Amino acid sequence: MKQSNYFLLAAACAALICAGCKQATSSNSGSSSSGIDNSDGGSTPTVTYSVTFNTNGGSSISVQTVETGKKAMEPVAPTKSGYLFDGWYSDENCTTAFNFAAAITKNTTLYAKWKVRHVAGDILLDDGTWVLKDDVVTLDAATLGTRKAVGVLAFEKGGKAYCVGLDIGLFLVWAKDETLACTQNIIAIQESDIDGSDNWNEIVKIYKENGKTESDALADCDAFKWAKEYGDGWYIPSIYELKQVYNNKEAISYSLAMLFNIVGSGCKIRELEKAWYWTGNQFSSADKQAMLVTFVNGDAHEHNKSDDIYVLVVRGFDY
Repeated sequence: MKQSNYFLLAAACAALICAGCKQATSSNSGSSSSGIDNSDGGSTPTVTYSVTFNTNGGSSISVQTVETGKKAMEPVAPTKSGYLFDGWYSDENCTTAFNFAAAITKNTTLYAKWKVRHVAGDILLDDGTWVLKDDVVTLDAATLGTRKAVGVLAFEKGGKAYCVGLDIGLFLVWAKDETLACTQNIIAIQESDIDGSDNWNEIVKIYKENGKTESDALADCDAFKWAKEYGDGWYIPSIYELKQVYNNKEAISYSLAMLFNIVGSGCKIRELEKAWYWTGNQFSSADKQAMLVTFVNGDAHEHNKSDDIYVLVVRGFDY
């Protein structure tokens, strides 16, 4: 009887041990599927999130799959007819710019912001708003109200809108004969210089190196003096810039004519005349000559600095 009880007790123990093994095996199997490391060498699966790009009508961009804590790659900017891409934003209203240096920790949708791509002939007003060329025909004194025109868009460069001023200087010398500006070949502003915005500073630099002042330079350089007095930031364009104006002269003149007919608009010219216009560039092969562009055919050529030529001014504005 004792021996029989002994075998029954041993069998019961064996059954309990077997049940425990099954439970442990079942428990280890659940941890592996959830990605927790176990005795069999299992590893945590990578957690990823989707970064979706809503281009708001622009060209499509593929969804990115990003590991948690990693960064999304900034894609090539999308395109949209008639608009300029203005960055990615984390909200639909495009008020919070997205930082691509930030870690991705959830599924994310980014929204493209756009701004209107302005064209030659659009008019910039003094309150910072634009009148599109297609709408210029409807512009009148009542629409302008107390606002005045600032300039007419001529070309874009470096993300800025470059406008032509609303007046022209007539018959002005680049530099008076035998003055310092006339007799010096100013290397920094020769034909290859495509940015005319700093050319006056280079002329003034020559004067100061010779013990003179900016006032002395202004007294010698009628064209630059006129540009300076036109207003802050306005300047005589380079060859490159003036040729851009010439290329769009018809659209510019169309808007100038519309503005000229509105009393109080601030516009003093009807059109860009077919004349010679000074550039801010020195002719490299002759001290006493500077470059001009003719608005008859758009050609650039050298001319005596002391001759009387037309002057127009341009200025770059942020959109």
